[in-house]
Amino acid sequence: MVVVSAVAFAASLLCFYSGARALQTKNAVARLRADDRFDALAWLDHPADRQPAFSVPEPPEEASIERGFVLLTLGLCCSLLGVLTL
Repeated sequence: MVVVSAVAFAASLLCFYSGARALQTKNAVARLRADDRFDALAWLDHPADRQPAFSVPEPPEEASIERGFVLLTLGLCCSLLGVLTL
């Protein structure tokens, strides 16, 4: 049973890594940190007083939200299997 849980944890790590790469989470976090125009309290202003919202660029073709979500879900299932087999 220990071998099965080790393989399940290894598969879950691989799925989490691949899912994060597919979603490009590191690039998204870097873009959020680099954005100086972000104002967390902008929603409190009257709509006429707000700055025009910046446009969000389209994700590149190689970024697949569906593939990333499925891989992250599969990684979660593999982690659960690893915990249950211990």
